[in-house]
Amino acid sequence: MKAGLLPRLSPEILSVYLEATPDDTEKVLLGLIHKRLDVAGGRYDQSESLVALLGSIRRGRVLPANKKLLLVIDQFEQWLYVHPKAAGQPLLDALLQCDGSRLQAIVMVRDDFWMAATRFFRDLDVRLVDGQNSAAVDLFDLDHAERVLKAFGRAFGKLGASETDDRGDRKQFITQAVRGLAEHEKVISVRLSLFAEMMKSRAWIPQSLTDVGGTACVGATFLDETFSASGAPPEHRYHQTAARAVLRSLLPDAGTDIKGHQRSQAELLAASGYESRPRDFTDLMRILDSELRLITPVDQSGAGDALNTSLDSLAPGNPGERVGVRGLNRQATQPLTPDPSPRVRGEGSENSGRESPVPHYQLTHDYLVPSLRDWLTRKQRETRRGRAELKLEERTSTWNAKRENKQLPTITEWLRIRLLTNSERWTDPQTAMMRSAGKLVPWICG
Repeated sequence: MKAGLLPRLSPEILSVYLEATPDDTEKVLLGLIHKRLDVAGGRYDQSESLVALLGSIRRGRVLPANKKLLLVIDQFEQWLYVHPKAAGQPLLDALLQCDGSRLQAIVMVRDDFWMAATRFFRDLDVRLVDGQNSAAVDLFDLDHAERVLKAFGRAFGKLGASETDDRGDRKQFITQAVRGLAEHEKVISVRLSLFAEMMKSRAWIPQSLTDVGGTACVGATFLDETFSASGAPPEHRYHQTAARAVLRSLLPDAGTDIKGHQRSQAELLAASGYESRPRDFTDLMRILDSELRLITPVDQSGAGDALNTSLDSLAPGNPGERVGVRGLNRQATQPLTPDPSPRVRGEGSENSGRESPVPHYQLTHDYLVPSLRDWLTRKQRETRRGRAELKLEERTSTWNAKRENKQLPTITEWLRIRLLTNSERWTDPQTAMMRSAGKLVPWICG
């Protein structure tokens, strides 16, 4: 969106791009609109609310007749997650002003928030029609992925300004990187950008890929440099131990998908060891979520399966990690004025008396799992305690898959796990596995 669409818009279209947040989306959006209008010479009342300002734009009181405002809201799932009921929310009332002529909006939402997005558009009285006002974004083919990676390289100053400026080793780097990132001849766009971000401090030559262990290991190397290396930001190094604990708690069992493997905020707080340091925990979650995009909040509506089916019918091929792009373009004949007495959440609204959803998180993408496992286990393997923790995880995983006595730890392994790990931090499956193993050694337990 930022690299391919927005730069191609005509000068008559003023665009405002922002990444949604759970709590401040409306405030940030209003501030960005003010800045954009100031640059464009728009006349408006700075004291107006977001709803009132967009209403003024729709009525032609702010911009010249030949101009329109386009709002692009990315990562809209962040807002949807904490607003399961959109009725009465200022953002919904604001987007009701979109008429497609003077004011238009595009919202981008992750595929597993499909049902939450559907409910939001239902509240807007907008019917989503594939190919008309909604579309699914599919994965990149290899040629397109190479072009995108080259664009990243030029932006980071790692490649020449044009194709002719790039030496053979740089071209070889691009080809090797894309082939290493691809699955079934397709590349996940976010994975491509993450790879570029991880490699921006290195020379883009084949030797650099060798130095980090190839594309499969670049994630672990990046995490090491982000949290452990001497040159890592001090704040990241300060939270290194807690970050490892939180990420470890979000890892799925071997062979399972990350989606559905979720942890509540309370569980992550306990895992971090920051129960008595809530401010540190807030900083840690900001780093893992907003800065590094390693974790993400999860929609608790259970909508993933319905979405996968819908998207598969929209975009054939490898379902992969798709992102739904939903355009908002109401007909001018529809009523556009918000409810004259908008309901305040928790006061006479549909949300009155309703408890807020308990925040849950999961890892952002499946492809992070191997890198995280590698990074987390490197340090653990260096100590006896760490090796015992790994053995506990390994035995629990195999025993859960097939509950046979031969999958349980040996007596020696059981003793090491009991002596070197903290049983209070065992998960329920780990506790059950160790209890079953203990029954086979009554001369120790009794």
